[in-house]
Amino acid sequence: MEQQNNATTEISGNVSQTSQGLKEINENAAQTSQAAAQVATEVSAVNDSANEISNSSAMVQQNASALSELAGKLKEMVGKFKV
Repeated sequence: MEQQNNATTEISGNVSQTSQGLKEINENAAQTSQAAAQVATEVSAVNDSANEISNSSAMVQQNASALSELAGKLKEMVGKFKV
């Protein structure tokens, strides 16, 4: 009877340890999931920023072209004046 009691106590301890281990695994999985969600959010923010930079670059290019065209017209107009 004592042997059976010891075995039952040992099994109970093993089940308790296993349960604690599973709890820790679940907690780690939840933390990993939260970290992955945060990374996804940050990647999305970086992507949005990259799109904004791309759009701004296109606008700068358009403005530079317009300014170059104006400079050419101004040079042509100034060339018509005689000193």
